[in-house]
Amino acid sequence: AEYMGRVEQRRPQKVESFLFRNSKMTCDLRPRETFIFFFAACIAGYFYYQTAYRTLAPGDSGELVCNTLGPSPAHPPGYPLLTLNGWKFLSQIEWLRENLHWFEDTQLYTPAFLLNIYNVLIAASAVGALAVTSWELIELCFPHTAWLTKFSASLFSAGLFAFNIHVWTYSTHYEVFSMNNLLCTSLIVCGVRYRKDPTKTNLFIGCLVSGLCMSNQHTSSLYIMPLIVLCL
Repeated sequence: AEYMGRVEQRRPQKVESFLFRNSKMTCDLRPRETFIFFFAACIAGYFYYQTAYRTLAPGDSGELVCNTLGPSPAHPPGYPLLTLNGWKFLSQIEWLRENLHWFEDTQLYTPAFLLNIYNVLIAASAVGALAVTSWELIELCFPHTAWLTKFSASLFSAGLFAFNIHVWTYSTHYEVFSMNNLLCTSLIVCGVRYRKDPTKTNLFIGCLVSGLCMSNQHTSSLYIMPLIVLCL
């Protein structure tokens, strides 16, 4: 027994990764994370709205608007998640017109402009989700970092993304890329939270977001495959 005890002591211990050494942390959405999400989303949304197209935009936007009014599938792969949600958004606007008399100026609030606003909301939410992603990663890797430092770093990373010329350009009119940005950033949040708390609930939420990603744009598989390996 004494010999086996010495052997056990000499056996090399499993080295836990620095990135995941706090994987047992809880991952509930705390008030600070909610505040960071809305703070970043509101700042980006303000600038996106001010620069949004008031009419049909160039590119695939006109086709997507027509498909959303149908609703019908767009060009391959069809983008059903975007067009169906856009159609539902227009239905809710119509209800507001009839019951609350909002958006009654039909010359200003055309379907094209309303769908551009819908895209602005999605793009701003993607910025907020990226800010939360940065916050989660900082907490996972550096749990003792001061709150103000984490807040500043999260906003800085989200700002670099939000005001990139390509991201900003496609956030001002109805396109598929903003939805893809939102789903992919949400997927990364799910992956980080599963590493913090590997429960079935977090796993099922990640699987749901993965399915939504694939229903919108297949390039999201470049995010899904590494996260599957990460969660194994």
